[in-house]
Amino acid sequence: MKAVAGMLVASAVVVAAAVALLGRDLLSELVVGTAGPLLATCGSWLHIASVFARRREAVTGALVAGFAGKAVFFGAYVVLALKGLQLRPVPFIAAFCST
Repeated sequence: MKAVAGMLVASAVVVAAAVALLGRDLLSELVVGTAGPLLATCGSWLHIASVFARRREAVTGALVAGFAGKAVFFGAYVVLALKGLQLRPVPFIAAFCST
């Protein structure tokens, strides 16, 4: 749980620093670009920790299933962000890939 809290704090600090350096007009792209990978990572971390605590032999299967789930999630997330929310592609993808 400490690792997840650390990831959340670090991401908030990085977004705040980027907004301070680049301006508030990029806030939406930076927040949405950072939020998707952060949520996927935190969720994955908590799920794998739970599986490890219950059945260590099931961790590999959980990792493989998580990989497939994240592939679908990220594809849908990028389409939603760029088409649905109409975010600017370059700052969104820069934040998304740097997370």
